[in-house]
Amino acid sequence: MEKFKKGIILGALSIVPVVISIMIFFATSGPNANPVPKVYFIITLSIIGIILAGTSIRLTKQNAMRLLIGGIGVIANLFILVCILLLLFAFGMGEA
Repeated sequence: MEKFKKGIILGALSIVPVVISIMIFFATSGPNANPVPKVYFIITLSIIGIILAGTSIRLTKQNAMRLLIGGIGVIANLFILVCILLLLFAFGMGEA
């Protein structure tokens, strides 16, 4: 398979962890839900998505449209990661 096709596939796969994270966040919320395992799982998904998007950008350097797919993956996964880390920080402040 050519490098740019691999880059497109990895770019599309880097957006999948964002969708899964959003689905997990809303599906497992509730008054009796334990949020800490959910937060760690979403952080892991986000890091995997950032790695996939970075690899996609590295493989598709020359084409701007294909580079956009990886860029969207990086931005979306970083957004999820920052939001979840702020949520984890808020949980830590609430326990004190």
